Formats: sequence, C-alpha cells, structure tokens
Amino acid sequence: MSSNNRVERTARLKWVNVKDMRVQGDAQRGLKSTRVHKMLFDDEGHEIFDPEQLGYPTLSYRDGVYYICDGQHRIAAYKEWDKDWETQQMQCQVYEGLTRQEEAQIFLRLNNTLTVTPMAKFKVALTAQQEPETSINQVVTQHHLKIGLAVGQLKCPGTLLTIWARGGAPLLGKSLRIAYDAFGEFGLDSWVLDGVSAVCMRYKGLDEVEATRRLRQMAGGYNALMTRATQYQHQQGRKKGDAVAGSIVTTLNAGSKGMKLPPWWGK
Repeated sequence: MSSNNRVERTARLKWVNVKDMRVQGDAQRGLKSTRVHKMLFDDEGHEIFDPEQLGYPTLSYRDGVYYICDGQHRIAAYKEWDKDWETQQMQCQVYEGLTRQEEAQIFLRLNNTLTVTPMAKFKVALTAQQEPETSINQVVTQHHLKIGLAVGQLKCPGTLLTIWARGGAPLLGKSLRIAYDAFGEFGLDSWVLDGVSAVCMRYKGLDEVEATRRLRQMAGGYNALMTRATQYQHQQGRKKGDAVAGSIVTTLNAGSKGMKLPPWWGK
C-alpha cells in the first residue's frame, strides 16, 4: 500500500457463484429498490434487463466470503431477473486479502463519479478510517450523539464537515453543545448547527453557558428561531445559513444586560 493509503493491489477476473456473494453493509451505500427496478423495467413496465450489460462487479475475497465492493444493484437486478440465480456464476473483478478499510477505499474510488448520498459516503469514509470523518465522529461520540438517519441522530454530515473546516474539533464541540443543550433534538438540524457554528466562529469569546441559557429560554424555541430566520431571508434577501445566524444573534441580544454582541449584519 502507498503512503497515501490508496489500495494498489490488482484484481483478477474470476467466475464466482452468485450465491456466495455478500454485501458488507458499512463498506458501501444501502440497496435502493427503485434503482434495481429501473434496471429491470422501463417507464411502461416492459422488461429491459440485459445480462450483457452487467459488466464486471468488483468483489473482495476475505475470510472465505466474496464481499461486494461495487455492483450490488446490478447483482440484485440479476437475482430478480434470473429465478435460478443460486445455480449461476458471474464473472467479476476479484481482490484477495483486503481489509474492510481497503474495501471501503475501493468503494470510494469506484464511486467518485456516481451519485452517492452524503451520509453513505461519510459512513464509508469512516470504515476506510479517512480524515476528517474519523475525527468528526470521535467528537460527536464524545458528546453522546450519533451520526445517522434514525430519530435523534445527526443527519447532516455535510454540515459537520463544513463546521470542521471552519474551526476543527473545538468549534464542532462547542456548536454541538450549545445547539443540543438549547433546543434538544431540534438543535441537531443542519441549519441550526450551521448558524450556531458561524456565530461561535465570528464571536470568538462567546460565553457558551450564557448563550445556551438565552437560546433555551427563547419564547417559541426552535420554531420561533426559524420563523425569524425565514423573515430575514424574504425581507432582507439573506441566504438561509446567514439568516439563521442573524436570528441567533438577535435572540442572544434581546434584552441582554451584560453580554451584547455586535449586530450580525452591522448597524
């Protein structure tokens, strides 16, 4: 392996039993039934699947199992098309001796030009132990939170990457604490986190405890914060992230007797 952690092993063409192929869940995005359906049928419901268009799925032979690195939708479509798929073989590009991390790196490389959701790409990057995703996940975990699509989880990996680029672990940690402590699960909203981090970044000496207290006591809470931000968007022509940050500053300054921040947009 090279110094930049890119896999340099070469794969070889090999006939593999379809029934022996498995998906490594954290090494690639989830199966989308709609995508499989489009491979099988046109918009009028006519069968269009052509096995000659399968190409060569990419597999990793590890621990006696053929894990699918690329091609799970093609393989799933083939299984739908051929009812006797358990007796069939498919010619594939096969790597041997890869670790799960290397398999994830292969997936990322093969899918650079394909549509992959930010969440799927972030999860694969974690498996590949890439940065800054690994460090971001560590900060999130330290705050007893999780990155994922379930209720109560952080569903905005793109925003987390943006915050990290702004100020690394200190800014991400402070933003998570203020947003979550002030608004609960609503504070995990991408726009709230983005706005809080922007405010923390500009006002370096922002008192975290006091800021959290004022946001928590805001009449109407999250809904009021976002309503005002929407008004700023329409009335002042602000972009949403900028409008949310302005709404946060307005809240922090409302009736304040001590901490008074300069206006977000000037006088």
